[in-house]
Amino acid sequence: MLSEIIHRVLDFIVGLGHWGIMLGLAVEIIPSEVVLAYAGYLIGKGDIGYVEAVVFAILGNAIAQTLLYWIGRYGGRPFVEKYGKYLHLSGKHLDLAESWFRRYGTITIFAARFVPVVRQAISIPAGMARMSMWRFHLYTLLAMIPWSILFIQIGKSLGENWQDISDKEAPFTKIILGVLVVLAVAYIVWKWRSRRNKRAEAPGYVGERNVAHALQKLGGDYAVLNGLRVKARDGVLEFDHIVVGPYGVFHLETKNWDGDIHIQDSTIGHGADGRHEELKAKQERREHVLKELLRGNKLEAEVIGVVCFSHPGARLTGASSAALAVTIDRLVDTISHYRTNRQLNAQEVRTIAKVIQAHGERMW
Repeated sequence: MLSEIIHRVLDFIVGLGHWGIMLGLAVEIIPSEVVLAYAGYLIGKGDIGYVEAVVFAILGNAIAQTLLYWIGRYGGRPFVEKYGKYLHLSGKHLDLAESWFRRYGTITIFAARFVPVVRQAISIPAGMARMSMWRFHLYTLLAMIPWSILFIQIGKSLGENWQDISDKEAPFTKIILGVLVVLAVAYIVWKWRSRRNKRAEAPGYVGERNVAHALQKLGGDYAVLNGLRVKARDGVLEFDHIVVGPYGVFHLETKNWDGDIHIQDSTIGHGADGRHEELKAKQERREHVLKELLRGNKLEAEVIGVVCFSHPGARLTGASSAALAVTIDRLVDTISHYRTNRQLNAQEVRTIAKVIQAHGERMW
């Protein structure tokens, strides 16, 4: 049985009508399942309308998840560790949500809404990873519609016994979890096959393989990591190649362009088709993720960006302070002859490589 205090809070919230349902779900002082079940009970009594209750329930849930998204985006893990108890979130909840988000990607935003422990926490790593807002809201909305209708309907069917929602929801939750597991496995298999086929067919993948082959010539003083999706405290980024050596950590972006290519501080211009790509901000983002990862593990090393043009017909002019721009025939010499003020010993090289691997997921 719910306590008298919870009853009074519920009476106050729902007493505000549809706006009260939205407020109760946005703030979530009381679990959303309870608020929705009570709303269903009041619908059965005729106190509030069904359609309006569902619409305002969806809006309330969306507001709550948007607030958590912005907390993740601008506060990150430090905010949750300091104030998470006021949001009914613990470090373990966030660890689990981050693990799901890193492993299954943005589709987790939809699937996790049906899992009690992860449902609230999942919005935070989405914000930390700066997931697209429109995609975040789309997946959230698609999940909130069946979630809200389900518990409103259960509460309506229970009538005066709506307090038993915790017992009645268990069979539905097990069915939903079972369906989600099947869908997750199917999605992972489909994603893996489509990524493999896409990369195998893409001209750029030929370049990535050629660069990986070239990097083998660096020798035993260097650790070469090919095709990694790396997770740091506040972001996830894909790296074509990462090389850890005596003079730092090199992160490589591969481009299979040919012809005349002009390098500037902020852009790369491809003369053949007039294409221009942003360079500086992208390199700074990758550098930030790697530096954050090193700092979090109390490691020090210089981080150097490299853009490698793998096509044998590439001709480069210009330069950028954001990254080293080289053709594939100059790649190994450029890395092996690069010097910094601080040299890493063999143990430091191995440790840094292991840390990056531990926070990375192979893409190919």
